[in-house]
Amino acid sequence: MSLLEIIILSIIQGITEFLPVSSTGHIIFFSDLFDIDTTDIYFDITVHLGSLLSIICYFRKNIFEFFKFNNKFYVQNLVYEISYKKLCTIIILSTLPIVICVLFFDLEFFQKFRSSAWVGIFMIFTSFILFISEFLSSKNKHLGEISRKDSIIIGIFQCISIFPGVSRSGITIFSGLLVGMDRQSAVVYSFILSIPTILGAVCLMLINNINDLNFENIFIKFIIPTFLSFIFSYIAIAFIIRYLKNGTFKPFVIYCFFSGIFLLTTNILR
Repeated sequence: MSLLEIIILSIIQGITEFLPVSSTGHIIFFSDLFDIDTTDIYFDITVHLGSLLSIICYFRKNIFEFFKFNNKFYVQNLVYEISYKKLCTIIILSTLPIVICVLFFDLEFFQKFRSSAWVGIFMIFTSFILFISEFLSSKNKHLGEISRKDSIIIGIFQCISIFPGVSRSGITIFSGLLVGMDRQSAVVYSFILSIPTILGAVCLMLINNINDLNFENIFIKFIIPTFLSFIFSYIAIAFIIRYLKNGTFKPFVIYCFFSGIFLLTTNILR
């Protein structure tokens, strides 16, 4: 990958990681469109590391409070009452399904779906999920009221996001609304849940490719994509949490639907 390709795809990854539009789907789409080789493991690791650092940085106050055993969770101007013991429990329960799924299925199975045609199909699926979410937004269960059953249901839905083109944030926000959470709590929980999920993905990539790693051109291969992904992920997190407090999923529904149609059409015409 050239420096320009790294910069462009790192920005795309950062913007789309936490918006309900599928970052993986966009990376596959743009790499196909401009014939960019994204098989470089350094790129995958660094951009996901940047996104991970952004979500940790955004919730840094809560992470510090965690070690003080404070039972408050702060998001912008809101304060949620939830014990950190319960928060840890529901996060673990929501993460277990995807861990089991990855262990049970060979990752090569999911690689079969890394094509623009499949991404198009799954982006259309994401658009329908977001459309349905518009009608699941009337309940008001907040972060501190999530039950263990709720967290498991959200975790099961999160497994669907392994398929490229299915938005992880979109599917977890949808499932949060499905179990009765208010919209902003569903968004916040989706982002909290991304911490162990992305961390696990980065660790898995490192373990599987540990013998192939080298630190030549460290600035281009590591620092630039990590930094750009971090900056744009942080901006996306702040935007979407504020926007979806009173905003609508409609722009994302339209975007995902027509992006999916475009991908399918271009794939057919090739």
